[in-house]
Amino acid sequence: MARLSSFFIFSFFLQVALFATCCRGELKEQQHQLPKKHVPFFIFGDSILDAGNNNYINTSTLDQANFWPYGLTFFNYPTGRFSDGRLIPDFIAKYAKLPLIPPFLQPGFRQYYLGVNFASAGAGALVETFQGFVIDLKTQLRYYYKVDSWLRHKLGNDEAKATMSRAVHLFSIGTNDYASPFLTNSTILNNYNKSTYVGMVIGNLTTVINGIYKRGGRKFAFINLPDLGCVPGMRIIKSGNNGSCFEEATRLASLHNKALSKLLYELEKRLKGFKYSLFDLNSNLRQRMEHPSKYGFKEGETACCGTGEYRGVLSCGGKRPVKEFQLCKHPQKYVFWDSLHLTERTYKQLADQMWGGTSKKRFRLGSLALLCGEQGLYDVLLAALNPNSKEEKLIGVRKVREIFYLILELCMRTSNPHVLLQIWVYDAVMRLYKCHATCKEYNIKMASLRLFLCFFLFTASSVNIVCSRRLQKDHIALFVFGDSVYDPGNNNYIDTTARANYYPYGETFFKYPTGRFSDGRLIPDFIAEYANLPLIPPYLQPGNHEFTAGVNFASAGAGALSETNQGFVIDLKTQLSYFKKVAKQLRQELGDAEAMAFLSKAVYLISVGSNDYVLPFTTNSTVFQYFSKQQYVGMVIGNLTETIKEIHKEGGRKFGFRNFGSMGCIPLLKALVPGNTTGSCFEQANELAKLHNAALTKALEEMEIKLVQFKYSMHHLNIYLSELTENPGRFGFKEVNKACCGSGPYRGISSCGGRRGVTEYELCSDPTQYFYFDSSHVSEKANRQIAQLMWMLLWCFFIFTATSVNLVCSRSPQKHHTALFVFGDSLYDPGNNNYIDTLIKANYYPYGETFFKYPTGRFSDGRIIADFIAEFANLPLIPPYLQPWNHEFTYGVNFASAGAGALSETYQGFVIDLKTQLGYFKKVAKLMRKELGDAEATVIFSKAVYLINIGGNDYISFLTSNSTVFQSSSKQEYVAMVMGNLTETIEEIYKKGGRKFGFLNMGSLGCVPSMKALAPGNTTGSCFEQVNEIAKLHDAALPKALEELETKLVQVKYSMHYLNISYSERRNNPEKYGFKEANIACCGSGPYRGMFSCGGRRGVTKYELCSDPNDYLFFDSDHLTEKANKQIAQLMWSGTPNITGPYNLKTLFEV
Repeated sequence: MARLSSFFIFSFFLQVALFATCCRGELKEQQHQLPKKHVPFFIFGDSILDAGNNNYINTSTLDQANFWPYGLTFFNYPTGRFSDGRLIPDFIAKYAKLPLIPPFLQPGFRQYYLGVNFASAGAGALVETFQGFVIDLKTQLRYYYKVDSWLRHKLGNDEAKATMSRAVHLFSIGTNDYASPFLTNSTILNNYNKSTYVGMVIGNLTTVINGIYKRGGRKFAFINLPDLGCVPGMRIIKSGNNGSCFEEATRLASLHNKALSKLLYELEKRLKGFKYSLFDLNSNLRQRMEHPSKYGFKEGETACCGTGEYRGVLSCGGKRPVKEFQLCKHPQKYVFWDSLHLTERTYKQLADQMWGGTSKKRFRLGSLALLCGEQGLYDVLLAALNPNSKEEKLIGVRKVREIFYLILELCMRTSNPHVLLQIWVYDAVMRLYKCHATCKEYNIKMASLRLFLCFFLFTASSVNIVCSRRLQKDHIALFVFGDSVYDPGNNNYIDTTARANYYPYGETFFKYPTGRFSDGRLIPDFIAEYANLPLIPPYLQPGNHEFTAGVNFASAGAGALSETNQGFVIDLKTQLSYFKKVAKQLRQELGDAEAMAFLSKAVYLISVGSNDYVLPFTTNSTVFQYFSKQQYVGMVIGNLTETIKEIHKEGGRKFGFRNFGSMGCIPLLKALVPGNTTGSCFEQANELAKLHNAALTKALEEMEIKLVQFKYSMHHLNIYLSELTENPGRFGFKEVNKACCGSGPYRGISSCGGRRGVTEYELCSDPTQYFYFDSSHVSEKANRQIAQLMWMLLWCFFIFTATSVNLVCSRSPQKHHTALFVFGDSLYDPGNNNYIDTLIKANYYPYGETFFKYPTGRFSDGRIIADFIAEFANLPLIPPYLQPWNHEFTYGVNFASAGAGALSETYQGFVIDLKTQLGYFKKVAKLMRKELGDAEATVIFSKAVYLINIGGNDYISFLTSNSTVFQSSSKQEYVAMVMGNLTETIEEIYKKGGRKFGFLNMGSLGCVPSMKALAPGNTTGSCFEQVNEIAKLHDAALPKALEELETKLVQVKYSMHYLNISYSERRNNPEKYGFKEANIACCGSGPYRGMFSCGGRRGVTKYELCSDPNDYLFFDSDHLTEKANKQIAQLMWSGTPNITGPYNLKTLFEV
C-alpha cells in the first residue's frame, strides 16, 4: 500500500555538499557534467522518495503508481512516482547538476558513482510493516552494502571510503509504521504502549544509520513527521469524524519527532564526524494546508485525485479496490495529489526552499571556488581562515569545532528569523577569525567567507532574511544584567555547576540546550523580538565582539552581593565591569559623541536579587544572625543602586525592572517547608521579597529625581503571580505549583537533567501546561506572558529618546495630563474580550503581526485608533479594563468590547455591553475618588476625554442572526433605541464629571467586506444597501442628539469624525491614500474575504492571508488595518471642521 510519507528540507550539509558541484560557475539548465570530485546522493525511505523501485517487486497496486494518471504533468507517463510529476529528490538532483537518481531495482542499472535510490512505497523502519509487499529499511540497507562493495571493487577501498564520506544520505521513513496499525486494523498497539512502539521504530533507524556510518557515511539528512492524522487519507479513518484530524496518528508522530531529535543529538556527540540536518516538516505542511492561497494553491486539504470526503480514499487511477475516482483539472492548484501524497508543485516548492528559496536572483560565487572542493566540513572552515595551513594543531581545531557547533545549533534547528539573524548580525565570521589571529589578507577572505556562510548556513529564502538584513539606522540596543532569569548562556563559559547546557533545557524552541534555564526562550529574547532586534548574545560567547544591538551579561546564580555563590558566578559588580569594557570599545570605534548617543538611547534590563535572598535558606547560612532582614535588603538594594548609577555615568538613561513575586512559592522553596503537603509557601522568603519590592520602588523614585533624564519601567510581577495562582486556567496553565522537570515534592529538587547531585528526575510531557519548568525557573510560555506585560511598558523606550520618553513613557503622570477613557466595540477593544468567555476574540495569529509582533486581542494587524489617539496625546497605551494586573487608572482605561452594542440584547452573554462598560467606569470613578480625594478626582474626570464608538453591532446583528427585530420595530424606532441608550450613557458619565467626548459616525456600514459578502448575488462589489440605510439613519440621529446634549449639559464639548466620508474616499480612490485594495480584506475567506474566518479559529477554519497588510484598507472582514486606523486617528486628532467637528480631539485635549 502507498502509505503516508514524510517530507524533508535540506538546509545544511546537503546544500554544502552539493554546492561543491556548482561553486565554479552558474547553473545551466539540464547540464549534468560532474566535477572531478562529485558528491553522491543516496536515498532511503518510502513513497515520498520512491522513484519506481516498487515497479520491480511483487506487490499490490496499493503500493505502485505505474499507471495513469500518475506522472501526467511532467513525464507524461507513469514512472512509479506517487505524484503527478517529479519528487523532491528529482529537483534536488537537478539543482546539484546531477541526473535523476534512478531506482536501485531498475533493470540494467549498475552505475552507482552518483548515488542510487533505494526507497520503496509503503516501507517502514520495522520489517513487519506491510511485510512481503515492500522493501523494508533493513533490506534497503542490505542493498546499500552491495553498492558499497561494488564501489570498493571499482575504485579501491580508499577512494570508495572517501566517496562515501562525501555522500549525502537522505531519509524519509517511519510514517508507514505509524499509519499501518490504523489502515490495517492491526492490534500491535494493543501489545505495546506508544512510547515502546516508537522506540522500536527509532531503534531500527539507529541500526541503519550506524551501518551506513561504519561503511564511511558521515552526512545525513532527516525530517520529522507531519501531523499524520491531518492528511486526506487519515482524516476519513474514523466514521463520524467530521473531517477533523485523526489525533491518535498525530500523537504517535509527535512522540516520534521528540525521539528522533534526541537520537540525532546523541549520535552527533557519539559518532566522530557525524553531521546531520533535521527539518521540521510540521509547520511547512501545516502552513500550506491552512493557508493554501499564500503559496499559490486553491485547495489545501482535499486531494486532486481520489474518492470520498477529502478524496481521502486511495483510489486514484482506478487500479485499486475502489475503481471509481475523481480527478481535478489542475493539479498545480492542489497541495495533495492523492490521499497521501503531494503534487509536483508542492514538491518543487519544498525543493526550492531546500536549495534556493523563492528568490530569482542569481548569486555568482566566484572566489568561493577554492572553498568548495573535496575538503571535509571542518577543513572548509579552516581553509577559509588560513588556506596555507591545514595542521589542526596550528589552528586549534577544538575551538573551531566548538564555534562551528554553536553556528550549527543556532542555525539549523530553528526557522525563527530572529534566531537566524543572530548569526549574521553578531558575525559568525568573527567567531571563526578569533581561532587564528594570523590569517592573512583578512578583508578579502572575510568578504568571501561572509557570502559563503550565507549559502553555507542558510537556505536561500533565509539568506534574504538573514544575510541582507541590517539593523535599522536608528535602532535602540538592549543591554541585560542579572541572574538565571535572564542568562542566555554566559555560564557555559565559566567554571561552574550552575549551567543549563544539557537536555531537557531548550527542548521546545531551540531543540537543543543553549544554556537558558527554560524549555525555550527567556524574557529578554521576547523583548528583543518585539523590539525588532536579534537575539541578544551572551557576553562571554566566543568571538562576540559586535555590540551594536546590545549584549547580555546575566549569569545564573548571580546576586547583587559579591558573596552570593562567590567563585561560581558572574556577580553584578563583574557584570558592570564587562559593560564598562563594552562602553570603552564603543567609544573607541564610534567616537565619544556617537557612543554617548548610542548608550543613552539603549534600554537596560536588570533582574537581580533573588539569589541573594534564596541562598541563605538553601545553604543554612547564618547571615541573618548578623543582619536584620531590613539591613540585608538594604545591602542588596545598595549594590543595585550603585550599579544603576554607574551605568548612568556611562550614558544609560532608560531602565527596565521587575519586582519579585511570592518568592517563597517557587517549587524549590515549597519543598523546604517541613511536611508541606498543602502547597503552602515558604513565608520567610516571601517577607524578604516584600521588603525588596518596597525598597526597590523607593530607590527608583529617588533616582528618577536625582539622575538627569533617568527613566524606568517596572513590571509588578507580584500582581501577575498572585492572579495566576488564583486562576491558572485563565492564563492557559494546568499546573502552577509543581515544576515540569525535577524530583521530590513539587519537583522542587534542582535535579532537572540529572547533572546535579540528584541524578534521577521526572519530566512532564507538555511544558506549555506548566508555569514552572524546573524548581526555580518558569517555562517559555510563562516567559512570553511576562515579556508581553513588560513590553506594554517598555515599547516606548524603544521608540522614543530619553527626552521624548518623559512625556510618553513616564511612570508617573504629568502634572497636567489629560486622561483618556474609551467605550465601544471591536474598533476600540484592546483586548478586554481576552478575559471573558466568548468566541469574539483576536488573541491569536495573524492579529497583531505587524506592530506588536504578537496577538494582543486587537482586531487588526497592529494598533487601533485609540492607541494612536493616546500616542498623539503623549499618553501611554491605554490598557483594557479587564487586564488582570491593571489597577492604575490615572491615564485612563479602555472598557471597549468586541461585539458590544448600545443595546444589552446585542450578542448578549458574549460581550460587555455599553451598560456594563458604564458600570465599570463607575467603579473606576469610585476607586479614584477614594484614592485621590473628591477634588483631585473631579479635576481628572473633567479634563479627561471620553472616546465612544457604539452601534455598529446593534445594526449588523439583526442581519447575521436572522433577528425578527424589524417585525416589531421600524428602522427609525430601532435607531432611536440605540441612540437612547447612548445618550443615557453620556449623561451618566457627565454626572461623574465627564465633559469632553469624542465620537465617530457610523460610516458606510454596508460596504465592509462582511456585509458585501452577505449581499445576495453580489459579484460587482456593491454595498449592502439595507445596512447602509440604517447607518444613515444613525448618522442623522447622532449629531442631533449631541447638539441637544451640548445645549442641555453645562460645559459639554464634543468632537465627531465623519467616518462615512473617510471610508468612501478611501474606497473610491485607494491609491491616493497609499492602498492597493479597498474592497477585499487582507485576511479571511469567501467573497471579498468577507467571512469572519481570519486565523481559522471560528466556524470556517480555512482562510487566506495577504502578504502585506499595508496595501489593504481592511485587515479582516470588518476591521481596518493599522495603516488605516492611523489615518482615521490623524483625522480625528487634527482634522478640519468639514471632516471632524465642531472640535477635533487635539483641541479637546488642550481645552
